[in-house]
Amino acid sequence: MSPNLSANCWRIFISVSAIATFLVFVPIPELNSNSKRVITPGISYSRNFVSMNFTSANYTKYANRSNYINNICSTNPGHPVNHVTTPEDIINMSPELNVFWCPVFKAGSSQWVKLFCGARDLSKPSRTEYGLFKKHKPLSCNIQVLRAHNGHCREPRQACVGLQTSFMVVRDPLARFLSAFRNKWELANSESGFHWEKSGVKAVFKYRYVNTLLYNKNPFDLMQEAKTVIKNNQHNLHLIVENTRRNKSYILTPEEHNLIHNQSNPYLNPPGPTLRELVKWVLSGGSDPHIIPYYQYCAPCTLNYVILKLDKFPDEAFDLLDMIGHPALKPELRDQFERRYVPWKTEECMIRYYRTLPAEDFKKMYETMWRVDCELYQYPCQEFYDKVIEMGPSDQDFVLC
Repeated sequence: MSPNLSANCWRIFISVSAIATFLVFVPIPELNSNSKRVITPGISYSRNFVSMNFTSANYTKYANRSNYINNICSTNPGHPVNHVTTPEDIINMSPELNVFWCPVFKAGSSQWVKLFCGARDLSKPSRTEYGLFKKHKPLSCNIQVLRAHNGHCREPRQACVGLQTSFMVVRDPLARFLSAFRNKWELANSESGFHWEKSGVKAVFKYRYVNTLLYNKNPFDLMQEAKTVIKNNQHNLHLIVENTRRNKSYILTPEEHNLIHNQSNPYLNPPGPTLRELVKWVLSGGSDPHIIPYYQYCAPCTLNYVILKLDKFPDEAFDLLDMIGHPALKPELRDQFERRYVPWKTEECMIRYYRTLPAEDFKKMYETMWRVDCELYQYPCQEFYDKVIEMGPSDQDFVLC
């Protein structure tokens, strides 16, 4: 073979290799944004989620998480995760970035909403287009605004993702549920009052024992009185929760103590549902996006998510920005994370809360709400569960830590 011919062969080989590498590692945009893909549960749909400048160690970590779930999806058709065929929600970060997010609440969602709003320049939504004005003041960009800009992502939601990157953020399922309780229901502290009005009232009214002979009022009048007191003190209740959450040694003032231990009305002792009452409501069929299991919300057998863990933030969030080729967004995300995320979880505090539950209710919650997520996202929940079961229920109905 002549030297010139040999050299040309090597050039062709190198060119073909380069093209093949490009096709493997670079996401290919959809040719037609209206096209649909048929998604079959139990089938692994591979897509690129690692950029060329990503380290092999990080590649292995995220690939292993995704492959672990894909293996369960493909080898165990009877597994509960295979019964969920459509994600509840998929949001495109922006047309330019082409990264799709399954917005799991109580797993760092607030930080991502702010980042996505900034990426799409949605800090001032249009009154005409979205009607999001309250008392003639524009609301800041929120997840509803993001959804409104997500019109191209219709049913089936996973079809619009195509071969682009999709991701979700998870945390310990039991810690997430407790965080949701503390943030949305505990002491009816959410300043909007939304969760108290929507579900907290139902949980307290149905599951809190009231001896009407002691109060000389019927339960309906007592509840109306409690709702008025809570409405007038929502900010103070919110501060109590925030202060005890940020400072383990925080001591309630006499006024604060009387506010959450009102002896004249059982529905104000304490205000809002206890964890036991909320769990009773959930076990009777109550549901809320902040506590829906990850697998039911994101349908991981239909999309090959990059799985980030909140307890590894902000490093894993930065990894994702590297993956999609937008490291310049790191400072903004770090700022959101540091201002919004307050790590409070300790095993001692979690145990105190979960020991307020009857053992049977704790077992049912573990089986119906947490076990599958613990398995899929590889959290060692069984050890914590066994410890709570072994210690048994405490004699406390209400804790604050």
